Amino acid sequence: MTRKPNKIYFELTSGLRIGNYRLDRRLGSGLTAEAYLATEVMTNAKRVVKIFENNDPPDPIAKLRNVAHYAWVLE
Repeated sequence: MTRKPNKIYFELTSGLRIGNYRLDRRLGSGLTAEAYLATEVMTNAKRVVKIFENNDPPDPIAKLRNVAHYAWVLE
């Protein structure tokens, strides 16, 4: 997939689990967030998870922790 200028792209893979959600596929992105179709693990319900850009430290582990935190907060 080609990245467009001024679009968020986190490169998260299908099957990645964030909180109670398992990502199924990427739906799209905008200037501030990226949306994924996800399955709620406990109920198998389909949900849309929107992950917002965060301008915290460039450490990759810190970034993943922030993604998980924001997904949990928005849950």
